[in-house]
Amino acid sequence: CGKLSNVTVPGSVTSIGNYAFNSCTGLTSVTIGNEVTSIGEKAFSGCTGLTSVTSHIPADALFVVNTNVFNGVDKNSCTLSVPYGAKETYAAKSGWSAFANIVELIPENALHGTCGAHATWILIDGVLTIKGRGGIESRPWIDYAGEIQSIIIEDGITSICNNAFRECSALTSVVIGNGVTSIGGYAFRECIGLTSIEIPNS
Repeated sequence: CGKLSNVTVPGSVTSIGNYAFNSCTGLTSVTIGNEVTSIGEKAFSGCTGLTSVTSHIPADALFVVNTNVFNGVDKNSCTLSVPYGAKETYAAKSGWSAFANIVELIPENALHGTCGAHATWILIDGVLTIKGRGGIESRPWIDYAGEIQSIIIEDGITSICNNAFRECSALTSVVIGNGVTSIGGYAFRECIGLTSIEIPNS
């Protein structure tokens, strides 16, 4: 399989056997479908050219793989892409955690962008999540304010700008991370449906 460069395991496949792609040195990318429930020993061992592994296995179905599955793969340069919200699960699961660069895939139906020098936002199915570090400096989600039902501000964020979530009329709950030390004026003005908000001691 020396000339094989890309492998896609479709959603209909549930198992990848032992030594399935062992020593396929020309392989550069692998995509694993969301229905896979087991990966056999040394399935990708010796795939020294591998630079990208994309796994669609959801966090609640993720399983441990033998540490020899990716033997010979440079896990410092090979990127592991995982479903959105699953990064921490993969980083804690044996066999997957060895990858130094784990990134989350952005769902096709998501709205996303930046809202600060080092802060990003993503809106999926009514949930607005803000992560990164530093302050929320703008509100680029304003055109979708009526779609936002809950807000999660992760711990790296330190401040919320004025009017950040103003007129989010469908908003019912907010969780503010422990890093936030200041909340700007009118940040939640006219959020008429808001019934729950968690504010840190900071």
